[in-house]
Amino acid sequence: MADALLELRAVHGWYGPAHVLQGIDLHVMPGEIVALVGRNGAGKTTSICAAMGLLPRSAGSIRFDGVEMIGKPVHARFAAGLGYVPEERRIVAGLTVRENLRLGMLAVRAGAAAERRAIDEVAARFPRLAERFGQQAATMSGGEQQMLAIARALLSRPKMILLDEPSEGIMPALVDEMAQLFVDLRADGMTLLLVEQNVELALEISDRAYVLDQGMIVHEGTSADFLADPEIRERYCSV
Repeated sequence: MADALLELRAVHGWYGPAHVLQGIDLHVMPGEIVALVGRNGAGKTTSICAAMGLLPRSAGSIRFDGVEMIGKPVHARFAAGLGYVPEERRIVAGLTVRENLRLGMLAVRAGAAAERRAIDEVAARFPRLAERFGQQAATMSGGEQQMLAIARALLSRPKMILLDEPSEGIMPALVDEMAQLFVDLRADGMTLLLVEQNVELALEISDRAYVLDQGMIVHEGTSADFLADPEIRERYCSV
């Protein structure tokens, strides 16, 4: 699709001999939140790992910002503007919140003054983190660590962020706060591909959605249409 920021065409993916992705097609337009939903084991995380170049083996076409990414390493996709927040967050537990945020600036190669300004901007968007700049990341709650992982990804100045199960293990109040953050990011022009087990949350904040089942896209459409169709959610998304 000519104007898509991210487009996967006939993408297959393997973990060793396991053929997990069975030729998926999806696209994300600039400024959209697109949800990727389905049962556990459907291939959701594998799909964004394929987009990020984290699968041992993949085939098909993955285009980001008009450039073919199949065969390119993870760091090349990151440098092209593809951000990633993994399910396990991967914050550096022994570093402070500020030090973790500074890691997000490594790819930007900004000077000290620009780095301070960028971190100040993040502080304005994430006041909960600003209160904890000197705190070791390992001592924060799961929700606060997730916010830190998202803030760190934003500091790399991505064109798009892939988010893997951001609400997992987080208290409801912080889930609502995070959902509002994603809506605010979209309003600011950010593009998001959201893998989320909390289907209702994903559909409420996204523009469009894809349903994965056994490594294949089985439904796609507007999130409003999915919300209005409980049969699809029951068939493909219930535990």
